[in-house]
Amino acid sequence: MARALVNRLWLRLFGHGLVMRVDQMHGENPGSHPELLEWLARDLIDHQWDWRRTISGLVGSQAYARGSQWSGSAPARELFAVAELRPLTPMQFGLSVLVASDPGLDAALAKATPEELEKQIADLEGRAQGFAGTLFEQPLVEGFQINVREPLASSNDPARLKSIGAGLVPALQKLSGPRDQIELAAWSVLSLGPTAAEMELLTEHLAAAGQTPAPGANAADSQRRGLEQMIWAFVAGSEFRFNH
Repeated sequence: MARALVNRLWLRLFGHGLVMRVDQMHGENPGSHPELLEWLARDLIDHQWDWRRTISGLVGSQAYARGSQWSGSAPARELFAVAELRPLTPMQFGLSVLVASDPGLDAALAKATPEELEKQIADLEGRAQGFAGTLFEQPLVEGFQINVREPLASSNDPARLKSIGAGLVPALQKLSGPRDQIELAAWSVLSLGPTAAEMELLTEHLAAAGQTPAPGANAADSQRRGLEQMIWAFVAGSEFRFNH
């Protein structure tokens, strides 16, 4: 049982199990790393089934920290030499949008008591379920294809559009210039800074948004709209949608 559970945990974290398929663990199918699987199973038992310890060890490993980029032909999946490119689950995506859209959320959660934290997490999960749970596809172990409802709703649904960047846009409006705005938006949504090409493109976008107000809108409204569009572009891109 320990080997089967560890194998399923490995599949969940790495996107590919040590034994594939996970329901075919037998002598004729030893898997890619039978010694590692045996060691992890024994270690789990020896430490009284401490799953937090096992998960901590796996996510802190070099194999888990690897990126998804590879030059030439990618190595076999069972070598775990490169990270598996996987779409976020609906709950992961919804929570990521909420966290990215509120720059003060991390600080608020850090100050919360355990009881307050549990309540806030439950609230976030409820909001995430409403945002993405009924719309976004649940990734499969083998193969994934986004249905047309997801991009259409992300582009046109008023409630979802309002949620994206709801708390981030006001924070961006307080900054002095486009460079600082782009930096904060990129770090908040993607957890990394913009490239030189992205900085140039987005600076032009924000300048154009401020110079050409939409009919019936003033310059401030147009600038806000430009910021909203920038954040939407970050959220809608593969950099945000996929765990890599």
